Amino acid sequence: MAAITETASVGGATEPPEKPLRETRSAILMVSPAMILLALFVVVPFVMAFWLSLHNVKLDSARPSTWMGLEQYRRILFDPDLSSVFYRSLLNNFLFADGHVKSNKWSQLTWDQIWTAVTPGHVDYGRSCASAMQSPP
Repeated sequence: MAAITETASVGGATEPPEKPLRETRSAILMVSPAMILLALFVVVPFVMAFWLSLHNVKLDSARPSTWMGLEQYRRILFDPDLSSVFYRSLLNNFLFADGHVKSNKWSQLTWDQIWTAVTPGHVDYGRSCASAMQSPP
């Protein structure tokens, strides 16, 4: 006769069985090269860029950099000479990204959807390209 085992439950949910330590180790070993490369090529440059943004660095000079702290961020956000340029470039980046996303949406249309929307005499000629974009290709 089979023995009935009780499982610990919290709020009616049963806990999943424990994975063997060997599976956990092999999973960590398989993921670790990707995590190392991610840290090397994403996290390290991000941290270094932030660190350099806190300094006054002259790349064309051999003089050492000077510490500025958050002063450069304050100048960009609140100095009238710099803030107008910063906010304009922020708007330009937003408009560029918005246009790219919209043009990418157009590129996902199939030729059949475009042909249906623009061909006179076609059954669905009344549909515009914009409404054709709303339906998935």
